[in-house]
Amino acid sequence: MKRRIFALLLSALMIMSLAACNKGESGSPDTGNVKTDDEVNTIRLITGMGSTLERDKDTYDTIISESHPVVLLYYGDENKYPKLNSALADYDKSEKEYQLTFIDENKDYAKERYLEDSEYFSEFESTITPYIRRADTVVTSMLYYGYEYTGGAHGNYYYYGKNYDTMSGMELTLADVVNDKEKLAEAVSEQLKEHWSDADLNESVDIAELLGDETTVSWTLDYNGITIYFMPYSLASYASGAQIVTVSNEEYPDVLKAEYKKLPSSYGVELAIDAPFYYDINGDGKVDRKDLTRLAQYFARWDVEIDSTASDANGDGKVDRKDLTRLAQYFARWDVELGK
Repeated sequence: MKRRIFALLLSALMIMSLAACNKGESGSPDTGNVKTDDEVNTIRLITGMGSTLERDKDTYDTIISESHPVVLLYYGDENKYPKLNSALADYDKSEKEYQLTFIDENKDYAKERYLEDSEYFSEFESTITPYIRRADTVVTSMLYYGYEYTGGAHGNYYYYGKNYDTMSGMELTLADVVNDKEKLAEAVSEQLKEHWSDADLNESVDIAELLGDETTVSWTLDYNGITIYFMPYSLASYASGAQIVTVSNEEYPDVLKAEYKKLPSSYGVELAIDAPFYYDINGDGKVDRKDLTRLAQYFARWDVEIDSTASDANGDGKVDRKDLTRLAQYFARWDVELGK
């Protein structure tokens, strides 16, 4: 018989109030055209993962698995922000249900494929990883990175954001946070041309129209602006990956409404290591989005190679998640260097 195992892994990946990043301090990001506000304070969140898997009864090999996000307010803060606490709990519940449905709908086919060729079988999986992009008394913004594999040459990945008014627990829309969608679309178009010129973008796509389609575009609020995530195929071929651009408050001070540019005096930023970064990973002599695609493919277990020397961003002689963290800091304009 198959055994179903459910494990709740509440590892405290990030408590937002612990990593203090003050504007102008060495090693901290530039927040752009914003002002800190004594009335805005950070809130404390903990992220974790719950998981379910099924194994073969004889070999105990994993046949299929899922991991769903768990986002909790720190102990005691659930009473300070009860509506946000309820919204986060409801969303965690819906994601768990979605993931368990994935198991139910795919377990028989996964078992069939395993029995056909157990030696070369790769387990079916669906994983949704949560990252905290911003958490204060104004906004709580979460980024979710999803990955699914159900056989074939490679899996599929995606990003989506959930943004809440911290005090009311209501989910925010783009219209709630931007002054003018047309201005946002113009800024996004400029950033796409600057950072994704090699991605063979479909120039006929109406960015303003696409920003209203939540099935292909998602967004998060960050401390330095707003980040837009275009899913694979929405602007370019799958090989070009997911296009991600940040419209910073420094470059585009009129895009975000004033209330969403108010910041606490200190805050923490969790680095989303599953998001792409700038670095010459594919060894073509340029740092461009092809490197981002190659790195994403590598960590998604595609049959691709990377330049291990170029990928050692922190210079410790190894290629691991610490290098992704260093790259994230570098392109977020922290005071760090690559290769050291």
